[in-house]
Amino acid sequence: MGMSHYASYADVIDKDQLKKLCPKSYKLFKKELKAIENELNPFDICETDSVPDSFKNALNALQSDFNKTTGLSIVLMHRDDEAEGDFIPGYFFHVEGVYELTPAAKKLKKYIDREFWVVYG
Repeated sequence: MGMSHYASYADVIDKDQLKKLCPKSYKLFKKELKAIENELNPFDICETDSVPDSFKNALNALQSDFNKTTGLSIVLMHRDDEAEGDFIPGYFFHVEGVYELTPAAKKLKKYIDREFWVVYG
């Protein structure tokens, strides 16, 4: 199988809006992320296999709060700063269930941007 470029996308929630929707759990998540982000590979952090339980718990709390507040699910993702064609470097949250706007997604559509990037693999 050959290597080539392919397109990817994510429906990215605005961080300020996420913070507004889930202030306590977002603050805890950011604190836990800051504690580990210089020690672990970003992709390991997103997969959560190698992270401390305190980070997993903070991430799960944020995801749960977001779901309870909006009816939608979020997934932590990361893109390298130097990756070609990226407009969303660093950590971000992809919102699931907004490709076809559900009633829950329609309420947040002005805060969610569909971002595209190219991946080589």
